Amino acid sequence: MELICKMREKLEPLKNNTLFNRVYVSFVMILTVLFWALGTMKLVPGYVVLALIVAVCSIALFLFNDFKFFIPSVTAFMFAYPDGYFSNVAPVGMLVCGFTYIGVLLIFLAFNFKKISFKNKNKSFLALIYFAVFSFLPLTYHNLIDENVTTLVWIYFSYVLYLGLYVVFLGLMDDTCWGMVKKAMEMIAIICAAQCIIKVTLMKIENPYLDVFNAWYYLGWGLCNEAGIMMCFGLPFVFMNIKEYRKPYEFIPFILKLAIIIVGMIATTSRGTYLFGAILLIVFTIYTFIRHKQKLWFALSIIIVLGLFVLSIQFLIGLPKFVEEIKNIVFEHGLSSNGRYELYDKAVKLWLDSPLSILFGKGWVAERAMVNTQHGMQDGYWVYHSTFFETLCCYGALGVFVMAYHFYEKYKQMMRINSFDFWLMLIGMGVVDLYGMIDNTYGYYYYMIPLVIVMASLDAVDNRTQVIAY
Repeated sequence: MELICKMREKLEPLKNNTLFNRVYVSFVMILTVLFWALGTMKLVPGYVVLALIVAVCSIALFLFNDFKFFIPSVTAFMFAYPDGYFSNVAPVGMLVCGFTYIGVLLIFLAFNFKKISFKNKNKSFLALIYFAVFSFLPLTYHNLIDENVTTLVWIYFSYVLYLGLYVVFLGLMDDTCWGMVKKAMEMIAIICAAQCIIKVTLMKIENPYLDVFNAWYYLGWGLCNEAGIMMCFGLPFVFMNIKEYRKPYEFIPFILKLAIIIVGMIATTSRGTYLFGAILLIVFTIYTFIRHKQKLWFALSIIIVLGLFVLSIQFLIGLPKFVEEIKNIVFEHGLSSNGRYELYDKAVKLWLDSPLSILFGKGWVAERAMVNTQHGMQDGYWVYHSTFFETLCCYGALGVFVMAYHFYEKYKQMMRINSFDFWLMLIGMGVVDLYGMIDNTYGYYYYMIPLVIVMASLDAVDNRTQVIAY
């Protein structure tokens, strides 16, 4: 024990060292992408990357005894699984790694119980409590789960998980965690972008005649368009970290990160990502240019990113062909709903089915169907591709009311941070929430877990010392 204490004393200066924290997050990110790629190519079992992330997290917690080193590994864990899921077979390897993760956290909590504090912290969890408690109510009058889809019952526990994570993170976080959270959320955008680029490259190697813009693919943990959503989610955090840059070399990582994310967005072949991602990139660029003290170097960084992108496109397929294929393939049907109106109609009809469903909804598995997955067609449930219609169908009128209150909680808490971060988050979250009205966001683990981590970190900012500047 004495040796451990001495080791921790030597490492103490690194805990709040900005460079070291960046290196740590970068290591977790590279490890995740590398072993996700190996798992995708079937060179290693899919759960290996999860086990490695758990190991890194455990070592970091053991060496530094600081909860903030747990944050990047949690976010990476969400996007690391390459094998996809079955509706009737539990992913044993992932479950073992997941429960090991929880065990590591419980051990840390046991040794640091005195550090848990909710004093001088906001509590933006009333909506999460409602969804956690009332998730199970529809099972009493609308239970479609049987022996063919047994694993779907776990979906009903999802908001219990989100609420639990929020409470634990809030209790253990302090002001020093916000910086690490920003790095971890930025990491999500880069991981998702790298995965899309790697996946499209592997598909092209397997089939040289593949038209990339016709590609529609799975990443294991989710779909390519869901990766696009999470790139948009992480994008404001990419811009947050550059406001204080003064020297030219400091902009190099920003150039590389932004270039990877833009290419990753293109690789999603998702209309929503193209539209909402373009809006975010344009607005963030203009806003950051206005607020940045080194306008010349920031503008030059953006020009370099655009230049590299245009030159790469011209070299690979030619700029005219690139524009033509996006227009004729990705936007072949313009801004058509792609079947979403039919889904919304289904959601409304299910909602109106009975007084109970009008009030409380039909639950997560509102309607069984054969759905396309990474492992082919499986017996699953309909997803309604809209925060509003998903909430209406699954949680009823009360759920919509509570979701509206959740949005109030979420946007209000942003006012506790500095003005530059505030406006980036407000714009970013606002655009992603609009995106969520036509695609999958709320309720899905890849979005909700990062969101509750961000919310907990904002609520952990000390009321007495941190307020928006103007």
